[in-house]
Amino acid sequence: MAVGVYAAGTGLEQMWAAYDSHPERFSWHIPAAVKRYGLVLLLCSAGTLVNPYGYQLHVHIAGYLGSDFILNNVQEFQSPNFRGESMLVYEGFLLLGLILLVRLVKRRELAQALLLLAWSHALLVSVRHVPLFMIVSAPLIARELTLFIAEGAGSGNTWLKAIHSMAADYGGSKPSASFIRAPAFSWLPLVAVLVIASMLHLRGDNYRWKAQFPEVRFPVAACEALEDRMIERRVLSSDQWSDYLIYSFYPRMKVFFDGRSDFYAPSIRGEYLQLMGAGWRWEEIVDRHQFDAALLPLEWSLTSAMKVHPDWAVVYDDGMAVYFERVRRE
Repeated sequence: MAVGVYAAGTGLEQMWAAYDSHPERFSWHIPAAVKRYGLVLLLCSAGTLVNPYGYQLHVHIAGYLGSDFILNNVQEFQSPNFRGESMLVYEGFLLLGLILLVRLVKRRELAQALLLLAWSHALLVSVRHVPLFMIVSAPLIARELTLFIAEGAGSGNTWLKAIHSMAADYGGSKPSASFIRAPAFSWLPLVAVLVIASMLHLRGDNYRWKAQFPEVRFPVAACEALEDRMIERRVLSSDQWSDYLIYSFYPRMKVFFDGRSDFYAPSIRGEYLQLMGAGWRWEEIVDRHQFDAALLPLEWSLTSAMKVHPDWAVVYDDGMAVYFERVRRE
């Protein structure tokens, strides 16, 4: 997508510049930038076919991204929820990016404008595009703020003039007489490493700073307490928790449905949705797959249904994960 956007943007820039310089001699033709980026796009597209599955890989990806099950039930393919605290930063960057579009178009930097607009659209369609949007938008916004400060300082704004002067002092534009007086930015990598190391040491008990599965999202405590019981049974769980079960217990445990939903047949996806929502067929599906245990999120409808069902007994409940075992009747 990025190459195609650059081809369109730079082509429009060249056509606009040609029209401004000689409007009387302007004629419609394919700009050189379009030919250049078009060739790059063609080569990149051809390179994607060099894989064990050839064009079938693209067929699979197209079917996966167009699946109603994926778009409606997989969170990372849904639109972002800006009510969450973690999305406030991205929301701010999105607003700044949309404001930046006006300045980019005025300067006729259409390639950057179209690229920012394309990734803004992708961000609003799917939350999984948030990191890519940040990678594209952050440098453009930083450059625009720098230009805005320089313009304001040049026009005589006192505050922006002071900020511009401070930036020049810390930007290494002035020579220093000694290492101690070197530009502040030369010390930043060392300072950053020391700060990060200190934070990791001081906040080592906080799950947000650990490179592992957080207990607030995965059944870590349940798996530690129930390992010996679960590996002997056919356990039903959520797709995300099944990923963790595979990570923790493979090959001693197999799962019914995990996060690799594109590898499951539509019928299996439908059964998973029936189980998750405690649909009218949930008992028949559980019996057919011969599940004799279930590790379920507390908020699932199936969890409530199993709690009152005579064939299932609660063995473990930590307020987040509930573990059931089928009642063996004599």
